[in-house]
Amino acid sequence: MPSQYVFGNTFKVVYPDFPGFQENPSNIRLIQKAGHQDVVELQYYSVSTFYQTALKPGSLIKVVWSNGSVKGNFFGQVLSVNPSKTFGQNKPTMIKAIGTALSLKQNESKIWSNKRASEIVQEIAKKFKLKPIVIPTKAILTQESMVGQTYWQKLRELADKSGYVFHVFETELYFLPFDTMINKFMGNIPVLSLETNYGNGYDNQNMSTLLEFNSESQLIPPQMRHSNRTKKVVGIDPLTGKFFSQTKEPGKTGKSLRKAPNVQSFSEHMYNVTVGSKTLAETRAKAAAELSRFNESAKGQAQGDPRVAPYRTVHITGTGVNTDGFWIVKTAEHYITHDGRYFVDFTCMTDGSGSNKESSFRKTPREEMSVRNVAYELASGLQTTPSTTQLNAKKMLISQADNGVEFKQRRWVGR
Repeated sequence: MPSQYVFGNTFKVVYPDFPGFQENPSNIRLIQKAGHQDVVELQYYSVSTFYQTALKPGSLIKVVWSNGSVKGNFFGQVLSVNPSKTFGQNKPTMIKAIGTALSLKQNESKIWSNKRASEIVQEIAKKFKLKPIVIPTKAILTQESMVGQTYWQKLRELADKSGYVFHVFETELYFLPFDTMINKFMGNIPVLSLETNYGNGYDNQNMSTLLEFNSESQLIPPQMRHSNRTKKVVGIDPLTGKFFSQTKEPGKTGKSLRKAPNVQSFSEHMYNVTVGSKTLAETRAKAAAELSRFNESAKGQAQGDPRVAPYRTVHITGTGVNTDGFWIVKTAEHYITHDGRYFVDFTCMTDGSGSNKESSFRKTPREEMSVRNVAYELASGLQTTPSTTQLNAKKMLISQADNGVEFKQRRWVGR
């Protein structure tokens, strides 16, 4: 059974604009959700006035954490600094920061003509100095507008139309088909194994990697975004006046994770989708079905691991024949304390039951795997090595002015 030393975890917080400040918080909490921006919360128990006088919204922050064998990085900007106003000596200060995708919250009106969705995504990534990891889409959009939207909302909309997923990891913007996104991180996935143990972390400091796992299968899918139903798109040709329709089943699109994929019992007529050609109707129906394959959901708690992150795969063992196998992470909440304890609460999804459906890129891990997936890199041209980042300026951007600290904002950029 895979196990992990409970207290063998570390973290370090760096403020690049204030290299002299070396104090670590008492604990950190990192919240990651598919389709959302990463958020980190840091709690300090120091009474230093530095937090309120120097740290301002927009200050750069870097968090590095490790479970002893795997390292994670968070690059972001300070969102708020909130000192506690409570009675007593301990007055913690809570610092909240958001990932590099914060700049994508900008609202703007813009129109693109005769562009592929992937081309628009690359343009947006370049504008905000994020490294695009993009696979070209086929359909050419005659006119695509962004009115009353943020860039983040527009990117999510383009992903839905294309059957792609969109996410920002560190300083990299991913816009990929679901299966490609899954394969992208299959070269190094954690094995989370449940072992019956009646002690606690202080009695047995080498605990199983999985602490709790509960699954839920939904016969009647909820009425929500990307519900697991057969998708139907209808339209009318503006030149001939002929009606047409296209229907696609989620279980018959993409590459399933399990050997027994789920069967859809209900259909969904997508009235909110307007198309003017049979080809576009097929594209939109297939895109919706591709994003709706997963209706097996679960939630669990495990020993901390930075690889438990949105759109990444975990291999579950020790929970039974119906749940053991590949699961795709939807949300992860990492919690690390100053004494080295590290736990992660997560939710995940899969598209069926039975053993894993393996392929050249989806091998069931037998042991700890290497960080790089060389076969995938050669086939796709993408890298599976940890991403790198840099600042958009090397000079110090704070100076001691007459009125105190003068702050000039800068950002992390992908390369």
